Amino acid sequence: MEFEIEVTITKKVEHREIWSCLVGAFEGGSSYWARSDVSDYNGLTRINHGDPLMKEENERRLKEHTEKTGETWLPFRMKCEDDFEWLAENKRYIYTHQIPFLGGELTIYDLESREWSEEEEEFVYTSKLGVVNLETIESGLGNMYQNSQRHFMDFIEERGDAITSDVLLQYITMGEIVFG
Repeated sequence: MEFEIEVTITKKVEHREIWSCLVGAFEGGSSYWARSDVSDYNGLTRINHGDPLMKEENERRLKEHTEKTGETWLPFRMKCEDDFEWLAENKRYIYTHQIPFLGGELTIYDLESREWSEEEEEFVYTSKLGVVNLETIESGLGNMYQNSQRHFMDFIEERGDAITSDVLLQYITMGEIVFG
């Protein structure tokens, strides 16, 4: 006699967790096929770690954290540069790959489609593969769940690697695995 039980698991995944996985794609996992460019900044301004607004906010957070815990350092997930809510409220970004999580969009191009543009006097990518925005991130995660369970579970259980990141970016960008 065969016995089966259907199990449904619900897990809330924060933007920071998805972004963390995509960092692996942008910083190496997908570098063999993909190049990105910002197609919509959504009014965001780039800042760096020395920006006075960010420095002031991190100092406020450190003071509050020190009063609560006695620790004189601010854990990485408590810094405002890792806080998508703070970045969105202040219309700021630090890393280009944060932009989709803040309402903007990246366009992903085929690495091998690079051609010289006389008009722009630089190389440009001509083969658009897709975009990364909140809508494609959601559908990409769904496609990854439906079609690549092992990689999806590696992502969910925080044991992913460059391959997991690459698979996620391909599902977000193209809706399927095309490369690798």
